[in-house]
Amino acid sequence: MHLASKKVKLDNAFNYNQSNTSMTTSKRVAEKKVAKFEKNITKRGILQNQRGNKGLEPIHIFLVLFAVLFIGS
Repeated sequence: MHLASKKVKLDNAFNYNQSNTSMTTSKRVAEKKVAKFEKNITKRGILQNQRGNKGLEPIHIFLVLFAVLFIGS
């Protein structure tokens, strides 16, 4: 009987903490969070072409000059 009363006290303590720690959220805020989450989910795994085709960059020109001047001579 003594153990059962401790269990009831612990259960009441857990229920008390759970009811006090939950916060109410407005419907508008909740919908905004859900929309933001869904937007992130749909964007996951999509990579943009960040480099693109820029043509000759300065490093390419330098490497060509290096190859022609030092290796070709």
